[in-house]
Amino acid sequence: MLPLFNFLAKRKKNFDNPRVLIIPHMTRVGDLIAITPAIRAIKQKYPNSFIAVAVNKKIAVVLENSPYADAVVVYRSNNLLGFLRKIYKRNFNWSFNFSGASFGTLISIYGAIPNRAKLIKEKGPAGEVFTNRFNNFKFLYKNHTDPILHYLSMLKPLKIESTDTKKDVFLSEAGKAKAELFRGFIVGISVSAGNKAKEWGDEKFKELAVKINEKYGAKIVFVGSVSDESRILRIVENLDKEKFLVATNFSLGELPSLIKRLKLYIAVDTGPIHIADALSVPFIDIVGPVDPNELPPKRDYGILVKPPSYIKPSVFAFKKNGALSEQKKALESISVADVLRAVETLLLR
Repeated sequence: MLPLFNFLAKRKKNFDNPRVLIIPHMTRVGDLIAITPAIRAIKQKYPNSFIAVAVNKKIAVVLENSPYADAVVVYRSNNLLGFLRKIYKRNFNWSFNFSGASFGTLISIYGAIPNRAKLIKEKGPAGEVFTNRFNNFKFLYKNHTDPILHYLSMLKPLKIESTDTKKDVFLSEAGKAKAELFRGFIVGISVSAGNKAKEWGDEKFKELAVKINEKYGAKIVFVGSVSDESRILRIVENLDKEKFLVATNFSLGELPSLIKRLKLYIAVDTGPIHIADALSVPFIDIVGPVDPNELPPKRDYGILVKPPSYIKPSVFAFKKNGALSEQKKALESISVADVLRAVETLLLR
């Protein structure tokens, strides 16, 4: 049966055992972690539901140990038709397009999914505006508000009412074994970000690390991927190797186990900071140009270090970003002393 005819044939709601496809932003770790409260809310309301998440292969491992997500449908750009066929064969009856992208609508229609909920942007591109009409549940996202609460509000067609924004990240056995090497009073620092516009600067991070070690006696572990190794090695080149450690051999799936062992984690607003938040690890998020009312974590065990109030945000969840010069200005306005004050506040707690 062609997808269109099947789509028309099964146009009904199913509240007993819903088969749900979640469509987040497929390539961003932080955005994927941000939709985990919604996944949990569905599974808790409907224990017999089937929940799958469409996501890029590189970050799919984030959901590997989740008790709430039943499957991951891996998107590969070089096999679009194969990906769409997998969606179609799963026989979903609900889709939640949390990315708001037109591609999410395409997935839902090709997959013959009768109940389609979509995030609508305030000023979306023409393609998204056009495809909005092909979704039967539309939820306007208001800029400068918490996307996680918005994702949860989008579950109302499934008769779900939740405001529990606690994120979920789970540990792997391989990660636990690797993390055993890191014991004691350890502060983690990540110098890199997926977006160069969010990076604070290696020299600032080095100065910060040295001062934390001198004042509090903490060991510092510089956390990064294999691609960050040469950069991190340059930072620690003239530092005491017993006090300043390097951890670049943890995969994305293993990384939560390392972060879980830290007394404090410091980074810019990037994927791993959301892992720390999900694991209730004290964190300092050097927000820089990112709108603090949107994706940055908001917990009493973490601190957002922001630019002065006269510097307005220029990086947003669902709105066109400001100029690179504005983003750079926001980061440069945050000093090592600013971050050290946040460190003191958290460590004294």
